[in-house]
Amino acid sequence: MHISEQYIRAFPEYEEVFAEDIERHRRHFLPICSINLKCLFPEKDQWVHFVSVKEIYEGTVGQMTSAFHTEWTQEDSIAFDVVDGKYRFAGDWNYFLIEQEEQVNAEYEQLKAAGDKQYLKLKKVKNQIDSLKTVYAENEQDYEARKQFYKQEQKVHPYSSDEPMKSVQEVMESWQSYQEKGWGITYPEINGLLEDLDLRSEQIQKIFQEHGDSEEEYRTFESTNLLSVPHRPDGSVFPYIGALTGYYFQAYGSDWMYLFYDESLQTAVICLEYT
Repeated sequence: MHISEQYIRAFPEYEEVFAEDIERHRRHFLPICSINLKCLFPEKDQWVHFVSVKEIYEGTVGQMTSAFHTEWTQEDSIAFDVVDGKYRFAGDWNYFLIEQEEQVNAEYEQLKAAGDKQYLKLKKVKNQIDSLKTVYAENEQDYEARKQFYKQEQKVHPYSSDEPMKSVQEVMESWQSYQEKGWGITYPEINGLLEDLDLRSEQIQKIFQEHGDSEEEYRTFESTNLLSVPHRPDGSVFPYIGALTGYYFQAYGSDWMYLFYDESLQTAVICLEYT
């Protein structure tokens, strides 16, 4: 499956993806790819975006911040309001643990000074935040290197990183190393970026044929490893848009990233899956 270049944008700029508070969104998110739904539904002139998060490393995104979860922003599930074709994070920013750094540090120092042993619990959270700061930096650096590689070579680096990459040169050296080791190259089917759109890829169609799954059954996503799938108020699953391989775009990416979008709710949801 191939879609017209006018309907797809690789590595869009933050200003093209986010409606407001650009720097706050830049702190946490990585824009991977934008598509116009006209490529699937000719009557719809609507841009939606595949967006990853810098927090991906060990465990799940949002696992330590359940107090700030919402109906669609949960563990490994992030929701956005869609405003004129751009995103606005639809949740409390404290969903991202790193946002609580100042508060945690202040409480830690107060409890420690008072001799309250509860500071030991906060020390674990403080250490976790310090680790996440490193993860954020490594994911962003690797993403930027891959982005520049794409601009230079017009193709993604279709492998995970052994170590976070810091430059186009490191991406090229990694690509050459994989080739010397005899690794084959399988680029994502759809414009070299996406694995699937609306269950129309050859890979998904092959699954239907081999396993006898119906399209209707698959759209429940019960056969996946997703921790949660966004549901409308009536209980039906959000319309599915597509999926990509997350670790092709950052140091610690998901195996698959799914995009769901409900036009009536003007809400897009990114869900992360690991096999």
